[in-house]
Amino acid sequence: MSNNFNKTVHKLMLSCDEATSLIALKHYRKILFRERIKLSLHLLVCKYCKSFDVFNNRFEESIHNTCSKTNQNSSISSKKKSEIKKLINHHLEN
Repeated sequence: MSNNFNKTVHKLMLSCDEATSLIALKHYRKILFRERIKLSLHLLVCKYCKSFDVFNNRFEESIHNTCSKTNQNSSISSKKKSEIKKLINHHLEN
């Protein structure tokens, strides 16, 4: 019974490489239900991928907001550029 359980868990778990790929991919297409389940399970146990997911969500949101404003104003303000740089540098240090 234990061996079957381990095989099942192994099939459900993603590597960190697979998890970060799905984290990035989910902003460009809808990921499959089984991918969402596997990613959710991975994020429950991996604090590093969870941190990357939070950072990536904030980054994508910032880019989206900047692009929306850019289309209206046709340029990114120095303040917004500085905020983006700080966000990137903060997460690169961690």
